[in-house]
Amino acid sequence: MGEGWRARILPFDTSIVKRTDRVGNLEFRLRVPFLLVAALILWFVYGLTLVLVWYVIRMVLAYVYFWVVRRLPRKLGPAGLAGFATLAFVDSLSYVGLSLYLISFGTLTFYVYAFCVLATAAIFTVWVRAQSGLLALCEGAALGVCLMLAPILHYRNGHSLLDAVALALTFAMVLVYFGIMLWSVWRSRTEVIRSRDVAVERARREAVGQLTGGVAHDFNNLLTVVLGNLELYRSIDDPAERDILLDQATTAAARGAELTAQLLAFSRKLPLQPRPVAVEALLGEVSPLVDRLLGERHRIRVEIAPGLPPLMVDQAQLGAALMNLMINARDAMQEGGEITVSALPSAALERPGVALSVADTGTGIPPRLHGTVFEPYFTTKPQGKGSGLGLSMVRGLVDQSGGRLVLESIPGRGTSVTLHLPAAGPEAEKTGGPQGAARVDEAGPCAGDNRQGSGNGIAAES
Repeated sequence: MGEGWRARILPFDTSIVKRTDRVGNLEFRLRVPFLLVAALILWFVYGLTLVLVWYVIRMVLAYVYFWVVRRLPRKLGPAGLAGFATLAFVDSLSYVGLSLYLISFGTLTFYVYAFCVLATAAIFTVWVRAQSGLLALCEGAALGVCLMLAPILHYRNGHSLLDAVALALTFAMVLVYFGIMLWSVWRSRTEVIRSRDVAVERARREAVGQLTGGVAHDFNNLLTVVLGNLELYRSIDDPAERDILLDQATTAAARGAELTAQLLAFSRKLPLQPRPVAVEALLGEVSPLVDRLLGERHRIRVEIAPGLPPLMVDQAQLGAALMNLMINARDAMQEGGEITVSALPSAALERPGVALSVADTGTGIPPRLHGTVFEPYFTTKPQGKGSGLGLSMVRGLVDQSGGRLVLESIPGRGTSVTLHLPAAGPEAEKTGGPQGAARVDEAGPCAGDNRQGSGNGIAAES
């Protein structure tokens, strides 16, 4: 049994840790000033100078922790996992340890302050760190240490032994309940992540499936050119004309090889592998594939700003995501329309990036759908016309790539979906490795890109 668990855990994947804990996230930006204000209050009102020292130590440990998180390799062995888990536990203990210092004074006021420290730590554990089983375990262990030491301090403050034992038993029951709740939340989020992975694969398969008809037609034409030119080659004696026929056959064969490479890129099943990707080359590959699916009533307009940096993404998954968005727009605009694909510098990330946008000329999204369009298996397409997984795939890609997803919908004007993705840094361009995760959230007047029925706009997930 032990070897089985060891095989499942090691080597430990740090991608979830990188997404959960990052120095630029909203929680950390709030934590720094809030803790400073609390420390200043305790110092100024109650004369607790050591709280200021605690704040400095706490911030130093936090920045050391985030520095280590940014530089974690993708996989950790036993020694690396043990070292990082110890650091995460110490980081958590440095925060909740303040509660023990406040309890040691034995006054009701400081008991209330200590309760606030423990309560915020518990909320943070369930709401944020439950995404990672390791981080939740470290945070929960730090909380458990403080809750078990609190009755000892309570007894030393002059309370009876029976009172301290009763408090310890109460805290023990709270810890058991907290552990069960944390396990339940972690399992639920794990199921969501697993469902999202399934959505990525199914959506990619469906996108490739829609291409089959058009690609088969193209291959038939290319084979006709190759075979026809070879037949003529046999019946013509002029060397110059024979060279022309060979050139035409070679060009057609090369085009067939290019189509094959594109299909393999979009249909392969591989883990997320971020690499520096040129935006112009990516859109140059995707646009011709989607062109075959649009028909005469739909048009694609591509706008690319000059001098864009390469993206740090998985090229195959990003291509599939863009294809899904464009196919959704086509399906929603039954009467035809224009799809605009643009690539501009991103101003929504805390580091350099590119904003890839897919916009339609539809009528917008009904407000009642704004909160549900990204749920797996949600779709407004007729039965059998969509799996409801396309937008879940897009959101999952942005999440894993450390970007930001922005959706805007204006009734009567259409909808745009913008993927703000981080650019490859100098180190990434040399190594091809990921650079950690940037902020992930949703913004915009509405949060959806689905449409109902035949209304114009980006439709439900492919």
